[in-house]
Amino acid sequence: MAATYGQFCAVATALDVVGDRWTLLVVRELLAGPRRYGELTRDLPGIATNLLAGRLRDLEAAGLVETVPGHGDGRTRTYRLTDAGGELRPVVEALARFGLARLPDDTAGLAFRPQWLTLALEILLVPGALDRELVVRFDLRTADDGASSVWLRLDADGVHVADPDDVATADVVVTGDAAALVTAVRDPARARELAAAGRLAVSGDADARRRLAAALGGAAQNASR
Repeated sequence: MAATYGQFCAVATALDVVGDRWTLLVVRELLAGPRRYGELTRDLPGIATNLLAGRLRDLEAAGLVETVPGHGDGRTRTYRLTDAGGELRPVVEALARFGLARLPDDTAGLAFRPQWLTLALEILLVPGALDRELVVRFDLRTADDGASSVWLRLDADGVHVADPDDVATADVVVTGDAAALVTAVRDPARARELAAAGRLAVSGDADARRRLAAALGGAAQNASR
């Protein structure tokens, strides 16, 4: 972070700290909780390992990230946001809100991880729509018939990543390709179209689907008709 805008301005000062390429994407990953270096490398496709190491050092130097001993023998370094780093959440959410409407319909050539849906859901979740917890599993289908999933707990307090080992079953399962999953949560009116095209499927009992529909503006309800 040697470069600086050299301006006595709050925006410029903030960008002096987090304006470098990849920095806010590192923060995006750490907002979900502590991560090991290998996990960050995996979920930041395209970043060079030396660049990731440099960004982490810069964030540590700025007091936004700290390292803690990992599980087991404690020799594995785990990175987490400090309280100051956590103050970047509304910044990242604002950027996600801005970018969500501008995502292309075609994901060709673009990397995707199911957990990136978490920010979208945090933005789109209707405040107060859920009076009790709803567990939703999003299954990503890929062109090579591979699959990966993210489990989320939705409740009155927001969206939380769930550990599959701690969840007996999902109330609702939403399955589709990357573009279909994102389109369904950002544009409920197109969910039925995606389901008819075979790109989106929603399973779960009717009450759970209705609750998810109400929480996200109708996407699951439309897809299940």
